[in-house]
Amino acid sequence: MSKILGILFVMGLLTIQLVNGQNIVKESITSDSVLSDTSKVYLAVEQMPEYPGGFVEMMKYISQNLKYPAIDIEDGIESHFIVNFVVNEDGTISDIDVTKPINRKLKENCTELIKAMPKWTQGKQNGQKVKVRYTLPINIHLKK
Repeated sequence: MSKILGILFVMGLLTIQLVNGQNIVKESITSDSVLSDTSKVYLAVEQMPEYPGGFVEMMKYISQNLKYPAIDIEDGIESHFIVNFVVNEDGTISDIDVTKPINRKLKENCTELIKAMPKWTQGKQNGQKVKVRYTLPINIHLKK
């Protein structure tokens, strides 16, 4: 294939959402708040979770490992979709949701890629490790 796949990533704003019945918390937690409920998933915390090596390394990982369907490359089809997932207290990834992919195969490939990510640095609120929902918009542009 003479076309090379280029992937651009843009960090989007986090939105309030209810996912799989989880309690999504948007407001900041004050220092006197109790964080004993491990079912809470936060959208923003004092220390956001981070991919090992930072955002640039995450972009490299995704661009080098995402398997874009060959038929879409051949047809010159570009794509934009959003990946939501939770970074757990131990840095593992769960609750992966790919929204608006162009086809089922791309959704499967992206889900597997995110599942295979190494452990992240955990998110923290008031010094405690917490679950944080992460939203990652992905734009796929084919180089000509």
